[in-house]
Amino acid sequence: MYTSLATMSHAAAWVGSSFVTVEEAKHHILVICIGLLQALNEIHERCHLSSLDVLQQAEQHLRNILQAQRYASKASSSSSPEHITLLSALLSACQWIQELAATAYHHIYAHMLCVPGLSHILVWLEAHLGSASDETPDGDDEGGKMPAASPPPADSMMAVVLSYTTKDLRVSSTLNHRIQRSMHYPIDIMAFDATVQLQPSAATHTLRGLFPAALKSPQSMPTSPTARMHWQSSLASLSQNILYQARDQLRAERAATLLGDAASPHDICIVKFNRHDCHAELSLSCGAHAATKVLPGLYRSVRATAAIPPHTPVYFEVSVDHRAVSCCIGLSPRSLPLNALVGTQKHTIGVYSKSGMILAHSLQIPVSGLACSSTSVASTYGLLVHRTSVTADVHVVQVLFSRFDDDAIVVSELCEVVVPASLDLFPTVTLDSMHHTILSRFAPADLLVSWTQWSQIAWQYPAIYTLDGTLWSSYDS
Repeated sequence: MYTSLATMSHAAAWVGSSFVTVEEAKHHILVICIGLLQALNEIHERCHLSSLDVLQQAEQHLRNILQAQRYASKASSSSSPEHITLLSALLSACQWIQELAATAYHHIYAHMLCVPGLSHILVWLEAHLGSASDETPDGDDEGGKMPAASPPPADSMMAVVLSYTTKDLRVSSTLNHRIQRSMHYPIDIMAFDATVQLQPSAATHTLRGLFPAALKSPQSMPTSPTARMHWQSSLASLSQNILYQARDQLRAERAATLLGDAASPHDICIVKFNRHDCHAELSLSCGAHAATKVLPGLYRSVRATAAIPPHTPVYFEVSVDHRAVSCCIGLSPRSLPLNALVGTQKHTIGVYSKSGMILAHSLQIPVSGLACSSTSVASTYGLLVHRTSVTADVHVVQVLFSRFDDDAIVVSELCEVVVPASLDLFPTVTLDSMHHTILSRFAPADLLVSWTQWSQIAWQYPAIYTLDGTLWSSYDS
């Protein structure tokens, strides 16, 4: 193609100069036409398109004319009427070839739009080469008006479905896996036969008008399936965060209304997981009421925003969404590292969901009923905590663990932990399993325990509160 274009440019330079005879003009015009046809054929070959027969026939015809001129006698005069008639015929042939080249140009670019990668190069070339033609001379700004911008063309990728028939063919597992990897959302794979009709004006659009609507993919979505899963879960987490934050705001306003003018919604304590006391590999959702482990570390912990108050029995719950979750639920001070298991260090205590083992520093107490059931889908762990003072410097923390699902409940024996009086203990959850969510239930409206189950837990305390200070149950009620 480069050779043909060089031949055309060389011959065009001779055409633009003064000719000695009409024979030279005819010769150079024929060379330009042959070079133009060669360039069109090479463009077809490079784009892997079928060559047009009319181009090959026209090129062969012009070569025959050029070969015949070599054996023809020289004309006696360059201004004879015969030569003028022949020159007019050649100019008419050039005009016909120019129209043919324009038609082939539109045909080639209509096929180039479907070639990945090549389309972006063509847009870049058109943007840079067309900038010179878009500039308006200074003289045109005074007398002429700027042409109005043409309206954007219709979407050329739209088509009319003429017929659609589903087929009872099963898609192979390999093909199904490839399709699911390329899609942004799960889809129902079903084979079908469809007949569509493209828009007739799609091939006549200019290159600049076609590309805003063609060959576009969502740039905001990640490409890998794992990254797409995290991206979709983040979108769902965003909507859940908004709902839970609105719920917490309504609860705070209602509590402030019940307390009177002395309290404001900002003074109401809404207990949830502490974002500033959470491991970096844990993802908090549902307005910081839920936690999920997103990376394959060993132990990742998060603590609540409120500590266990002294001299007040407090009850809270944590729900586990799946029986395969490996987590530990208990109490710990801020000195416990966020990559340590609660219950394995001093002044900490917790229950391990996999084995039902109660961990308290160097003690391990097995309780078979506290392990997650292999038949139930979700379990809820309840902790009843009572912190009392023994001396001015020593406190004793009594903890009662329970696990219930459906109508069954298991309650452990009363456990005790001795801690300094100045040490605050916070509800703590340590996660070991990935991609499983645990949900905290610190507010009285979120507790799931039924009154029949509650009688087995609260019989030894006259009044029990939640972490936000709300009275949950008493003998009088």
